Amino acid sequence: MRVYLDNYRTTKLAPEVLAAMRPYLTKKFQLPSGLYSGALENQKKVAECRKLIAEYLNVTPEEIYFIPDASWGNRLILENIPEIFPSISKPHVLTSIIEHSSILTPLKKLEKLGRITATYLPVDKEGLIKNFSLQATSYKLQANLLSCSHFNHAIGVTPDLEKIFQLKQQDPALKIHLNAEFSFGKIKYDLQKMPLDFLTASADKFHGPQGIGLMYARKPFQFSFQKEIDDTTNIAGIVGLTKAVELCQLPVASCQLPVYFWNKLQKEIPHLELNGSLEYRDFYNLNVTFKGIEGEALALRLNLEGIAVSTGSACAQKNLQSDYVIIALGKPYEDSHGSLRFTFSRYTTQKELDYTVGKLKKIVRELRAISPL
Repeated sequence: MRVYLDNYRTTKLAPEVLAAMRPYLTKKFQLPSGLYSGALENQKKVAECRKLIAEYLNVTPEEIYFIPDASWGNRLILENIPEIFPSISKPHVLTSIIEHSSILTPLKKLEKLGRITATYLPVDKEGLIKNFSLQATSYKLQANLLSCSHFNHAIGVTPDLEKIFQLKQQDPALKIHLNAEFSFGKIKYDLQKMPLDFLTASADKFHGPQGIGLMYARKPFQFSFQKEIDDTTNIAGIVGLTKAVELCQLPVASCQLPVYFWNKLQKEIPHLELNGSLEYRDFYNLNVTFKGIEGEALALRLNLEGIAVSTGSACAQKNLQSDYVIIALGKPYEDSHGSLRFTFSRYTTQKELDYTVGKLKKIVRELRAISPL
């Protein structure tokens, strides 16, 4: 059996999405920048897709941009902070120390260049920013922009958006950027009711194609790059993204299977620890520490059994560095290397989860028997 439990990295392409894309991969492949009939038809198709996505988010089509992915959009927004606040010499940005690298990296770059100032708020042992800390810091530093993810990439915890929105009520000039890369498709966003100024999402995180995403920027601010993107646009990707957004309107699967998996794990395997808040989280992301075991060894053994998982956050795996998110929770170094991230999708089955727990139980017992930890 092959089991895929790394859906925060990318998800399976929905059959309906592939069917919608197929004509644009074969016969209707023309770029919209041409002056011939096929290109002109695809210009209309891009406009139609933008309109459908705008309706889903309850915004205007002019506020929707097609981008390569959410990380690209996050970097674009944050690298343009000086342009977003042209009358402020050094805009101040609030974020947290456990944010995605596509948020932290551009902020630190702009800080180094002396173009912004930033505050990286700490989190508690559950990965949450305490409300009083957020409010006090916002008032004291007169923040111009707050940038955060709806679901954390590593541990799935979610900030209290209502408390964040209250900050905007108290200071209407505050702008809010939300990275919805891992929440889009699970959360319905009505951007007329949510005081967000920027939002990003990746199609491949909700069963759309890889290499395409969407970005929302509230008017009157406008990015100038869209014409260049449209002229060399990924027409099949945009069609697939739009179909995936349409599928988001179907009922969202419940958390029953992830909860079942976590309960069975605890019953079958001792010395486990769930990383992040049990209450404020996306249950489709379970980041679990297996005490006394190297996560890489466990992931490699699972792979031999046909089970795909992630060790901690995907961003920390390339050079086997400690997962900075786990460290930020106050966990010891060993825990950061002993965690696995199980992420689920609408296609995950109970049979797959039973198989995974069975293999985990055997592998954990064998690895602990030889572990020096």
